[in-house]
Amino acid sequence: MTAKPKPREEMTPQEREIWAKFDAEIQRGFDDIAAGRLKDADEVFDRLEAKYAAMTRRAG
Repeated sequence: MTAKPKPREEMTPQEREIWAKFDAEIQRGFDDIAAGRLKDADEVFDRLEAKYAAMTRRAG
């Protein structure tokens, strides 16, 4: 894995705030991976497919 990029010096305070929020979300993702909090993509897709098929059937 490569080093995390740092915010640019010329960023505004608002851009730095956005950067910090984005960086925190990325870190949460890495923490979830490290803790084993993952779901298999096939299971997720199967669940979504069933959900939207049922919605389609109900809508007629």
